[in-house]
Amino acid sequence: LIAPWDYKIIDPDHVSCLEDEDNSYYNSYANRVNICAGYFFGDLNEFTIFHELSHGLGTLREFVLAEQKLHLWKTLRDLNQKLFERDPENVTEPACPKEWLALKKNWNHEVAKIARVSPLFEKVRSCLQYRKSELKPEPPKDIRDLWGYVTAGQTLDDLSTRKDLSVLLQPQGHEDSGEPYVNYRFHRIWAYTRPDPWDYFSLGSTSDTGSLIFDLEYLCTQGAKSNPERFSLAAKSTRTLLTRLYSQIIPALGKYADNQMMVLGGYAEDSEERTADWLASQVFASYINRYPSLEDRRLKMVSRVVSFCPVKNTEKKTSDLQEIEKRLSTEAHSVDSERIREFMTAPVREAIQCKLDFPNATNCSL
Repeated sequence: LIAPWDYKIIDPDHVSCLEDEDNSYYNSYANRVNICAGYFFGDLNEFTIFHELSHGLGTLREFVLAEQKLHLWKTLRDLNQKLFERDPENVTEPACPKEWLALKKNWNHEVAKIARVSPLFEKVRSCLQYRKSELKPEPPKDIRDLWGYVTAGQTLDDLSTRKDLSVLLQPQGHEDSGEPYVNYRFHRIWAYTRPDPWDYFSLGSTSDTGSLIFDLEYLCTQGAKSNPERFSLAAKSTRTLLTRLYSQIIPALGKYADNQMMVLGGYAEDSEERTADWLASQVFASYINRYPSLEDRRLKMVSRVVSFCPVKNTEKKTSDLQEIEKRLSTEAHSVDSERIREFMTAPVREAIQCKLDFPNATNCSL
């Protein structure tokens, strides 16, 4: 658990955690919960922590643990660390790593070892999917290859911007050389805000993997007559490698994936947030049972759900719209009124001695 004043280990894409807007978030790569400033401004509730900790049992965390057993991940992680640790004042271009050439030679074989993740609590995850009966079977190879190709292209678009900027970052003494200079550390400068940058490396992170593979391909490209040609050859080979990698990674979480291509294609529905709510409610029930007074237990429950209570009479007026959102939206969290119902699991109801008064509630169990 990380408090908001530990700003040095706030992830760059969660800087709002330092403000009073967000309450908390979970980092699957670091297996860490960051408690944000917003937690202390109106959301001071134990359930929030239970919910975020439950993400440690999520599908993405399972993928992270699985990938760390692969030779592919270990080699790329080590190469990532090797490049990152270079002295920033050292402007000498590093040699093409032999480890990369060996890995690249067996690329397809190593990528094929990225297996489908078997998520924990799959019965609950399936129960909490709204559209499980409508999901298509596993996407065919041509679709997976297309997704990989498109994602690789998007990654290279991002990299081209970074490389344009790096040309402007000429090292001291090279300002007037007229030759572009690839700053291999430029895309990792932000990582200084992290405690252990290479521990965050993930095959599923297009920025991490794409940047690294492009740099390695640029270092190892031979026979180019000019820097633009070298850039072009490195980009072309990078796209081929990333296409194969992403076509294997995108469907790895199966029908529980949060990848937009899987979700919008009708192959998956992300129930991760609803599952975290369900798991947290089991812990929350045990937590409030420590209070001998029924009134105290009910007050704790009310403090949990009050922020999700709709304005008077609005739920009935918008019930049709909520049903549409429930069926069509790709938003990870349930709408507020539905989230209250899903929170009222059997252990919670027993703890506060309450019966359901909404007949269409989903009751999930292990």
